[in-house]
This record gives sequence, structure tokens and C-alpha cells, in this order.
Amino acid sequence: MSDHLQNLGADFADRFRAGDESAFDELFRRYHGSLTHFAFSVLHDENEAEDVVQDCFVRFWERRFELQHVKEVNAYLYQAVRFAAYNKLRNKKLHVVRDEPTEKMDEALQQAMIQGEVMAHIAHLLNHLPERMKQVLTMHYLEDKTLEEISAITGIHPETVRSHRYRGLRMIRNFINAAKAFFI
Repeated sequence: MSDHLQNLGADFADRFRAGDESAFDELFRRYHGSLTHFAFSVLHDENEAEDVVQDCFVRFWERRFELQHVKEVNAYLYQAVRFAAYNKLRNKKLHVVRDEPTEKMDEALQQAMIQGEVMAHIAHLLNHLPERMKQVLTMHYLEDKTLEEISAITGIHPETVRSHRYRGLRMIRNFINAAKAFFI
């Protein structure tokens, strides 16, 4: 477990296995957002997605002594959430799960993991924008509201709403491009 989470500290795995709740909190904060987004992409229900992710974290915590063989906590948690989400769908008979070739499932899981991580990073970036920009971008892109609807709800002039959207997107793009340049 320690190989994959070195950036949480060299002693993270030992603290986690010893029952240190701050280690659990670090792990939860790191993966909760992206796992919830991933579960939501399967369940299409925010509350159920949250429940599935929390249940998986609780089970992971309760079984921390049995999981010494886990090398990549990230992959383990995504698999646990995926299975729990599909089981929830199967139990509610909302969706018939078809058997797909393993290769397609692995590819779909990787895509969902990447999408979850990207959404978590975008949510993090949104939280660092000025409040009005954050509000406009959230309402427009996450709540599917038109610029006119946003203007009516917030009382902001439509051109100002448009300007907030443009400047907010530009700030996010600049940050992403700077991060991309850092990793290349």
C-alpha cells in the first residue's frame, strides 16, 4: 500500500494499518471526489453514488489488516466502487448489466477513472476562482442553466455573466496548460 501513496508520507501505510484516523482522513480527502464522480457516472444518482463511496471507504477501513497485498490503493478503490455501484443497479433492477469482454471493461474503467480525476481537479480549480465566476461556471456547466437564466437568478447583467464565464474558463485553461507544461 505504501508504494502507491508515497506522497501521503513515507509512514502512511503503517499509520493506516495501525488505525490512525488522520491517515484515513488523508485517503478519504484524496479520493472521495473522483470516486463519487465515478459512482455517479454509473448510478446517475448523487445520493446513491455518495452512499456507495462511503460504504467502500468504511469496508476498506474495516479490512485494512487483510489488505496488505494491495499495492495500488487507487485501483483497488475504483474496483470496489465499480462493483458496489453495479451491484446496487442490479439489486434495484434499474439496469441490466451485460457481460462485456474484460478488455472493454478495463478500458471503460480507466476512462471513468480518468474522467473522475479530471472532474475532481476541475472542482478543485473552481473553488479557487472568485465567487461570482465560480457561481456562473457551476450554474452553466454543472446545472445546465443558460446565461439568461443565470442572469435572472443572480441579478447580474447578462454581459457580465458572459464575461465571468469567459474569464473563468480562461483562468482554468491557463492553470491546466501551466500544469501540463510542468509535467511534460
